[in-house]
Amino acid sequence: MEKSRELSRVAQATPSPEKAAPATTNHDDPEPPSRVRRCALVAVGAVLIVMGIILTYWWNISDPDHRRLLGAGDCWSFCGPVLHFLDHRIHHGELPLWNPLYHCGQPHAANPQAWVFYPPNLVRSLLSFNPTPMKTHVGIALMIFFHLLFAGVSMLLLARRHGLSFGASLVAAFAFTFSAALTTRSVGHWVFLNTVAWLPLLLLLLRQAMITSALRNKVCLALAAGVVWGMAILGGIPHLMMIAGLAAAVYALLFRILYPLAGVESIPSFEPVREIDVPEGSKKKRVKNKKPAAPKRRSRVRPIARLAAGIVTRDAIVLCLLFATGILVAAPLLFPGAQFSSYAGRGSKDEAMKEELVQMSGFWRLAKVLAVYQGHGHYEGPRASGAIVLMLALAAVVCRPRRDTVMFAALFLILLDCSIRQPLLFGRLVARLAPFVLSNPGRAMIITCLPLGLLAGAGTDAVLAPLASWRWRTARSGAVLLLGAAIVLIVALAARPEPVLAVGNLAVVLPIIACLVATVAGWIPSFPVWSIALAGLVFGETLAWNRHLIPLIVSEGQQYKGSLDAMRQPKTFWADNRRGTYLEPNVPMYELEPAMNGYDPPHIYKADGAFKGVMVPRGSHRVTFVFKPFLVFTSMLVSVLTLAGIAAALVLLLRKPRGIGPAIPMVCANTH
Repeated sequence: MEKSRELSRVAQATPSPEKAAPATTNHDDPEPPSRVRRCALVAVGAVLIVMGIILTYWWNISDPDHRRLLGAGDCWSFCGPVLHFLDHRIHHGELPLWNPLYHCGQPHAANPQAWVFYPPNLVRSLLSFNPTPMKTHVGIALMIFFHLLFAGVSMLLLARRHGLSFGASLVAAFAFTFSAALTTRSVGHWVFLNTVAWLPLLLLLLRQAMITSALRNKVCLALAAGVVWGMAILGGIPHLMMIAGLAAAVYALLFRILYPLAGVESIPSFEPVREIDVPEGSKKKRVKNKKPAAPKRRSRVRPIARLAAGIVTRDAIVLCLLFATGILVAAPLLFPGAQFSSYAGRGSKDEAMKEELVQMSGFWRLAKVLAVYQGHGHYEGPRASGAIVLMLALAAVVCRPRRDTVMFAALFLILLDCSIRQPLLFGRLVARLAPFVLSNPGRAMIITCLPLGLLAGAGTDAVLAPLASWRWRTARSGAVLLLGAAIVLIVALAARPEPVLAVGNLAVVLPIIACLVATVAGWIPSFPVWSIALAGLVFGETLAWNRHLIPLIVSEGQQYKGSLDAMRQPKTFWADNRRGTYLEPNVPMYELEPAMNGYDPPHIYKADGAFKGVMVPRGSHRVTFVFKPFLVFTSMLVSVLTLAGIAAALVLLLRKPRGIGPAIPMVCANTH
């Protein structure tokens, strides 16, 4: 009886993993919202994001000729022909590992920008029945829409998990999904979405894995994050793969530094040992209270060291599982692609592959890129999310510096250093460690907009949070007015040195309205209304600029010049041995015809086994060259086995044990 009382006292004193939730976020609501309310808010956010996508890209969607739907530049000169070839071969019962239409033939699956193993692209291809070039582009447009929606909803969930209010989470989602970097790529190089859209979900799963105390839950979340990381790799943009991996690693490091006890089940105590009654007949004797001797003061270091070692070990397990799982899932692309890139100029780190198109130097150019939605005047130049987002991001740092704010700001600065032509430290390190040439660092700005959006969301809550003292409210209002005035001045003077788009007065009026709303809202308590109003102003600024920016990107000179009626007709695959030439790169693949001067993104310098032959006797023979690379099939097997193993592990880890009583027997085992 006494022993059972003893066990019950120990059980009550021992926190369970389910109850030991780390206090890593500060919610604005006094009570946590119910699951139904959370799902309803996410559904409302998804609907608003869908409406925003339709309004932003209405100029492309509403084209009756569908020529604008094809996008600009590489959208129809490279991506469209490559995917039409994939659609045609898949619907003829073949997974195209080799492309005979590309020069004199080239490994198709080993090219990262062929997307043979990217699951969303495979689904799109399978659903393109009786494929034609126009059906391929309609499927591409739908895939762009779902990637934008997925990125926006994932960003909304990530912001909510960091304790931001619903309106502030909308600000973060709009700042990322409708950023100039993402919007211009959606109509010019939509392939960037294949990698970037998975990053918010990757960070969300990584965060949950780090704050979970139970080891099996950590493993499950790390495996799920690894699958998401593998999907981002299969998206086929090597430059963004590197930057996304860096962002995940830095995010985990900053999170652990700022929240060292997140996910810790219990903290060691340094109080004197209490007296415990032990039943008679037991081998253990009564333990008396006594003060620790002076030499034993070192014993306080040991529990802390063990605690730190346990935290580091679990974090290392999470990160190792994440990156290893991602590499194994993406093995069908990574392993053949690594061999294929050894024959390419970018893979051999040829300095001639760098694109010296965008010059970024001086504070004024950087301020203009961050404040003006258009960003740099060149298409390949870096651009951010606009003046209102920058104002709210700075307000987060000035008005309410918190741990999450510090994490978002540090991540933003590190990624910004990787996005400019003259980096300081991290950009140089990434360029040195990358196994290929980073031709244009400005492309990393599309990932930099993620922590910028989170900073803007944190700034929304910062300027609207109630303050008890009128002095603090006055100081906050003054800081917001100063930040807004400085940013509006940058926008007003942004026509130097490069001209900006003729957006009109809205480019200045909308940031002024947002500044006034943020100032007045601190004095009038109506928190949800003001935060949603700021989210609407953020989207309004992006829409005002995109009415001019998207037509500039998809100008008549960048649109498809061929016949759209011909693109609506089914094609017959090339059947003879003649190869022609064509001025436009890769466009003959729309007709499933070969061409010798196709556009070559990897910049192939060497050929592997270019001449092959076989001895045959006299007579009539049919000789067929079949491309069955051992490395590709081995990589596919590795990926399939990895996914099967992950599925089995998740089933076993998430299955609830049967026939097990309460947790007291487990505590009993630990007390002996």
